[in-house]
Amino acid sequence: VAEATQYMNYFEKLRQCCGFQMSVYNRLRLHGCNITKYKSLSLYPNCEAIKNITAIERVFYSHELRKYSRSKGNDVNWSEIGDCARYDVMIRDGKDFNGSPFTGCNSTMDRVDRKQRKRKSFDVT
Repeated sequence: VAEATQYMNYFEKLRQCCGFQMSVYNRLRLHGCNITKYKSLSLYPNCEAIKNITAIERVFYSHELRKYSRSKGNDVNWSEIGDCARYDVMIRDGKDFNGSPFTGCNSTMDRVDRKQRKRKSFDVT
């Protein structure tokens, strides 16, 4: 169980912080948008706090459970060491979710805010 938990922790970091399908908050951050209002959200992945994502890539890539992964060799998510840096550059250069063109901070943040309002309307307290 500990091995699976460790593997999933690495997977979660790479899934949220790497690739064209990374967290919208991290994509906004990489695009240079002001994301201050999102940092207190429980969904915020805090990718900028990861000081050495390549080390996580190395550990995940060599992990015993990775042989069962279906995410190898795709074009939108992490699949090998160095992908995080490669995707970060592409996003900073104007790509966004699944490689589509970035439409701007305001339009993307408006969409995120609408989703958050909708999510809150379904919350039961």
